[in-house]
Amino acid sequence: MDLLGPFPPASGQRRFLIVGIDYFTKWLEAEPLASITEKQVEGFVWKNIITSSVAHPQANGLAEVTNRAILEGLKKRVSNATTSWVDELPSVLWALRTTPKTPTGESPYSLAFGTEAVLPPEVVFPTLRIQSQHQEESDQQLRRNLDLLEEKRADAHLRALAYRRAVVKIYNQQVRPKRVGPGDLVLRKTEVSDPTRSRGKLAPNWEGP
Repeated sequence: MDLLGPFPPASGQRRFLIVGIDYFTKWLEAEPLASITEKQVEGFVWKNIITSSVAHPQANGLAEVTNRAILEGLKKRVSNATTSWVDELPSVLWALRTTPKTPTGESPYSLAFGTEAVLPPEVVFPTLRIQSQHQEESDQQLRRNLDLLEEKRADAHLRALAYRRAVVKIYNQQVRPKRVGPGDLVLRKTEVSDPTRSRGKLAPNWEGP
């Protein structure tokens, strides 16, 4: 779990984002807040973590990666209309929940519920997957998916372990120190020229050259 902000003030003067993610499925929850108080954090944990998922302490290590994904998604959607970030948040979360992750080969939605989500365009323009299903068959398929969910999660876990080992091996083989010398063009963190982060979290992280 982590806190993001401050963002440009949105409706209700909401400027902060509290984020929680499940370590295994990568399912995430996020809620915009006007201020960070103990009561609000406790409410978020109770509603989105204690009553809805198994706790994985290792999930704290995913916070930075998840935060970057949320920020990048919001930046792409809000463009110059930065005050609409709260309105765009559900779309960003939906995209992250329904996109397959490379380590597991599955989407967080599928690992949480045992089936892939019906995407909004499929409601308007039914795909072959939707057209070929009838209500009774869908109910039966859903029950089969739930019966096989633990096996699906076990397979995803093995894929994630193999992916992690492969990434470490490639990194150790390819990483090389890079030296910067006088006259080299470099990017500069915006916090150097704007230490107060007056433009909020949706501002660019780097500037130049």
